[in-house]
Amino acid sequence: MGIVAYGVLARSRKSQGLSQAQVAALIGCSASQFNRVENGHDTLNSDQFMRWAQAVGCVVTVTPEAV
Repeated sequence: MGIVAYGVLARSRKSQGLSQAQVAALIGCSASQFNRVENGHDTLNSDQFMRWAQAVGCVVTVTPEAV
């Protein structure tokens, strides 16, 4: 999960008309932590990340990293 993925989810959140506080409540973190995540200063655990994707209508695909 990198900055690119968080950026995609942030844009999707905004296009859905959801506030940071609304998504934070859905994924189980504080609004302040969620703000730090969207601004690149914090991370989420994988469960929270997947709930965020689901909340904003995104599908997460995991692919092997190039060597």
